[in-house]
Formats: sequence, structure tokens, C-alpha cells
Amino acid sequence: MPESRPVRAGITQADAEVVLRQSRVDQSGTRADDPRQDLGILSWELMALATGEQIAGDRSQGILERSVAILRASQWDDTRGCPRAHPYYGGTGRDEKSAPDLPHTSQSVQALRTAGVPADDPLIQRAVVFISRCQRLGGRSDLRPEAGDGDVGGLTFEPYDTMLPKRGDARSSRRPCGAATCMGLTSLLAAGIPAKDARIQGALRWLQTHYSLDHHPGMTRANDGLYRYYYEFAKAMRSLGQDELRDACGVVHNWRGELAQRLAARQRPDGSWANPEESAKPAWCGPVTITSYALLTLNQIGDSSGQNRRRGRGPTVMGNIAW
Repeated sequence: MPESRPVRAGITQADAEVVLRQSRVDQSGTRADDPRQDLGILSWELMALATGEQIAGDRSQGILERSVAILRASQWDDTRGCPRAHPYYGGTGRDEKSAPDLPHTSQSVQALRTAGVPADDPLIQRAVVFISRCQRLGGRSDLRPEAGDGDVGGLTFEPYDTMLPKRGDARSSRRPCGAATCMGLTSLLAAGIPAKDARIQGALRWLQTHYSLDHHPGMTRANDGLYRYYYEFAKAMRSLGQDELRDACGVVHNWRGELAQRLAARQRPDGSWANPEESAKPAWCGPVTITSYALLTLNQIGDSSGQNRRRGRGPTVMGNIAW
């Protein structure tokens, strides 16, 4: 069976035009159907357009530039009355009025870098400050976890400072989870943080300690957000250039093969994927969204050379995508 090409290489000018026509970013750079523009969707659109190798013309370039400008203006910083000492500094939320969180900040960093914004741009480096504050790592958050704390190195969806109870114990009830830790790791690498940095190594150790592809580590409901975790995990491992991962017991895992097997086993007869244990809003956890995450994960799995080879049950998985 012939090899499938990476998604990046398969984007054509026609594909790009479809994205541009259907995008909610119009020629003026505004989003007419949503007064509180969704910066997460904008980041996905920016990444999709910037990734297309054959996109050309002033029309697409203008949208790219305006999208970058919107994300730049939406970041919480001194110009918005948010000083560096504030836990929201450097973050991005769902829209300009929403409190920043890790998913939107992480996605914006990766989209901006894909669009060509340099890692040393103040916009990116301010985001690094926010992302670092979402990590439970001694010396880089206002919580000083004691030695032996299994959560050290992991990231949460919000800065720790914003989760501290007003009274009593300073420990937050929220704990790091797999998806957040992978988002942070990938974004820090994209922002130019070296792999040997304590933040990167701390996140990697957390993933090794809590390694599992049978459930979403750190979540109260074992499978809540599972497919987003799969996607973020595969992306983080590829960003690190790791083909294997050694868990806390010293067992070496071929994460590509194991993850491909999990996806094949969970695929439904009609070719789709679903997750009844999702706690998100229905619009974000239906079969279309979950199947999209599964396909994005398969693209990230690829192989050590970056190609998407169909191995083992791969043909079965991809052969059912007519759904």
C-alpha cells in the first residue's frame, strides 16, 4: 500500500482558498459573526494558513498579518494595565475579555511561531512568563512544592497564583494533567526554550512518572479530554524528537506504536471516534471534534523520519475515514 504524505505537504492552493473562503476572518481582519472573537479559532486558522506551503498572494498574506496583529493586541501585558507581577501577564484567553488560560496561550504561541514571529519577539517571551507560571516547579511559581511531590514539573490550565484558596492551606485543589503538561512543553520549545531547561525537563519527568495511554493522567474522570491529550502528547514527543519514553518503572515505551494501537482499538465501525466521558460543552466533544483530534494525532505519530506510514492496523484505521 502506498505511503500517505504528511498533511503539510498535501496542502494545495485550492485547499487554502477553501479555508480562506470559509474562515470567519474577513478582508478587514474582523469576524463579523462573532463580536467576541474566539482567539482559539483564530489561532487555528492562522496556523492552517501559515502551514500551507503553496499559499501565495496578497490576500492570504494580508489575513496572516492581521491575524498576528489581533493576537498581539489581545495579549495581557502592560499596555492593557496588566503588569509583569500579575499572574495573567503574557497570557491569552478565549477572547479579549476572558481571563487567560494555558490552552489559548499555548495555541497562540505555536500559531505565531508557525506564521514566522521570531522566538525572541517580546510577544512570545511574555507568553513564556505566563506558561511558566502554570507549571508546578520550585522557584518558578508561588507554590513551593515539597520534595517528592509527584506533581512537580506538571502544568495546569491556569497559573497557580489564580488557584490559591483565600484561606487555609496554600495547596491548590487542581492538579497538573497530561494535556496541559504537553501543551506547555511544546509551547516552551516553540518559544526557543532549550530542551535542557529545567522547565522542559520537569515537564518530561512528569510525563514519565504519569505515563499512560489508557487514560488521561491527572484527570478526575479518567477519559475526560483523552483525545486532546493524545494529540498534545504526540506533538510534544515529536517536538522533543523522542521516539521512545522511559516510564517511572524504567520500562521503555514505543509511544508511536502504542498510541496507534489505542486509536485503532477505539475506532468505531463507521470510522469515527467518540468519547462519552468528555465533560466539555457538546459542541467541543462530539464525534466530529473527537475524530478530528484522532486524525491529527495519527498525523503526529508518523514515524521517526516524520512520514505517515501505515503500519500494523494503520490501513484499517485510515480505510474507515470515509465517515
